[in-house]
Amino acid sequence: MTDVISALKQAQDNSGFRWTRVVTDKNWFNWKYWRYRILRPLIKMRYAAFRKKHYPSPWLTPASILFFDAWLTPEKVGAEFGSGISTLFFAKRSKHVVSIEHYQPWYDKVVDLFKEEGRTNITYKFVPKEESMDTVIKDSSVFEKYNFFELEKTIRWDYQAYFQALSEYDNGYFDYILVDGRARPECLVHALDKLKSNGLMILDNSERARYDSVFQLLEEWPTFTTSNGLTNTTFWIKP
Repeated sequence: MTDVISALKQAQDNSGFRWTRVVTDKNWFNWKYWRYRILRPLIKMRYAAFRKKHYPSPWLTPASILFFDAWLTPEKVGAEFGSGISTLFFAKRSKHVVSIEHYQPWYDKVVDLFKEEGRTNITYKFVPKEESMDTVIKDSSVFEKYNFFELEKTIRWDYQAYFQALSEYDNGYFDYILVDGRARPECLVHALDKLKSNGLMILDNSERARYDSVFQLLEEWPTFTTSNGLTNTTFWIKP
């Protein structure tokens, strides 16, 4: 576990990007907010240049990309909620990747991309949002197991099929799981059992306040948060 944390810290350092976000609350009388307004477009340009240099790469922090590039091996199996260029990135470095997508037009576009790339080690699932809650039978068993209702009062039941999309896989099946789609706290909770011991759980845009429940849930897991100065990607290591 300490090796992974050390590798993440080294990747953050090697990326050359800020270790913390420059974002501050909107306040025109605060010099820190003015600093943010000035640095934001510059950081975005620098990040775009980094991703172009490392194409194809996920929309994650530069440190995350550098870390994965070194950590992934042809023996590892991963999953992700959300799909696209990131799926190709992981598929080229892993034995197999399971990717979950909820938006039909994007799914169709990415299917064509996989065909163009000749990728055969991707299981790509289209799991849309429920059109009507009248047909949804709420299954709260996993939330109850992890006492998640004490941390999160609002559950996106309209995405139940989506956040349960990995249920068919054995517990401890995946080496890493990236949560970067819809209903992220719900997806993460339902993916916990599917992750191997010492496996990595990754949450993108982890700086958002609505993901505080995830940090509370995994407070005993070793963790490290990477940043590009504007957004964060957090890694947890399963004990």
